[in-house]
Amino acid sequence: MLYWKYDIDMEYCKFCGDHRYKPTRDRIPRRKKSPYAVLRYLSLTRRLQRLYASPATADHITWHASHVTEEDSMCHSSDAKVWRHFDRTYPDFTLKPHHVRLGLCIDRFAPHWQYGRTYSYWPVIITPYNLLPECVYGCTIMPQNQAFIMRVALMWIVNELPAYGMAYGWSIAGIMGYPICMDDTSAFYLQHDQKACYFDWHRRFLPQDHPYQRNKKAFIKNRQERNIARPRLIGEEIRVRMEEYSNPIKQPLVHPPGYGTEHKWAKKNIFYIGPRT
Repeated sequence: MLYWKYDIDMEYCKFCGDHRYKPTRDRIPRRKKSPYAVLRYLSLTRRLQRLYASPATADHITWHASHVTEEDSMCHSSDAKVWRHFDRTYPDFTLKPHHVRLGLCIDRFAPHWQYGRTYSYWPVIITPYNLLPECVYGCTIMPQNQAFIMRVALMWIVNELPAYGMAYGWSIAGIMGYPICMDDTSAFYLQHDQKACYFDWHRRFLPQDHPYQRNKKAFIKNRQERNIARPRLIGEEIRVRMEEYSNPIKQPLVHPPGYGTEHKWAKKNIFYIGPRT
């Protein structure tokens, strides 16, 4: 639980009832209490503002809108199809090239007890993609000292599978742990150790006329693959599915109905909860 905003004055966890602060042995109360855990992070807003803090380097932020794209080559993220698709979808954002486009890289959460450290950490790296390819750090104010409202868009996310479950809300444990097929699974549990096994699952992603589809010896014996992998859900389809589930901010320890049998949504996707405008 984060003791923040409306919960900043609370001294007990509203979910489990644990104390926020360590008990003191002194009879005289201390001016500043000592919490059990402290969350430290780097503020994103101030660092985005620093991109325009120097007129000498602020021009690099708008470089992506004026550079010439070479045919059949991608020298920068702005040459990619997804960048152009974003421009067509949100033309009001594209009109002002000083708006910042970010990429988010997430690694798995590392608890302190797992690696013998005295602290836990979650590596989260945010990269501005407006800059030139050779730029390694940001710039500083708008050229000509113009005041403006800077908008920010999260373009894409890079993560491994364990971090996927933490950030997106779909639990990757068990036979429905694969986030592409979700509940449309043919995985099974091993007989002796009850571990989820995805053996022979890859054939459904092959073309129907592939020789592996009819092979009964190289994979599960006497079995042909006739299933077709269903298309990956797009963002709006995922949003519709999550609307029926509980809000993780209010009930983070309670799984939605049907969890483990019909779906593996442990919580709502954090990227659908944040601000969108």
